[in-house]
Amino acid sequence: MLALTRRTDYALITLAHLARHDGSLSTAREIADLYHLPLAMLTNVLKALAQHELVESVRGAHGGYRLGKPAGKISLLSVMEALEGQFRLVTCVPHATEDAIHDCDLKTWCPIQAPIRRLHQTIARWLEQTSVADICGDEAEPAPVLIQATVVHR
Repeated sequence: MLALTRRTDYALITLAHLARHDGSLSTAREIADLYHLPLAMLTNVLKALAQHELVESVRGAHGGYRLGKPAGKISLLSVMEALEGQFRLVTCVPHATEDAIHDCDLKTWCPIQAPIRRLHQTIARWLEQTSVADICGDEAEPAPVLIQATVVHR
């Protein structure tokens, strides 16, 4: 099963938060408290995101983090690769920068090599084309007003 790691999950939560706060600074502690994330892990995630220029770190008493580029320019693939390394659906699929197929005990007789490569390319292309802005959702819109019903007993 394909699943995002906790690190990538926390990164996407953080990037969506920063995207919704459009350029204003947020501290790691604020983000951790707001979304109930472990501060130590979030700090490591933010460090990795900053190293890949997906977030910008501002030092000082009034410092914090903000997006390093517009949310629409940050692909899910770039986030995943910043935290987890090269995306590979299976080990026999080379990364875009590689030509050689990685060693696989099954490569000589594997019946799914070509289809799995196509699937890998489709998923990688989708991750590259989907941005943080795309996953921010509609939370920027006001929350619906809840109407409380009153029951009248006769």
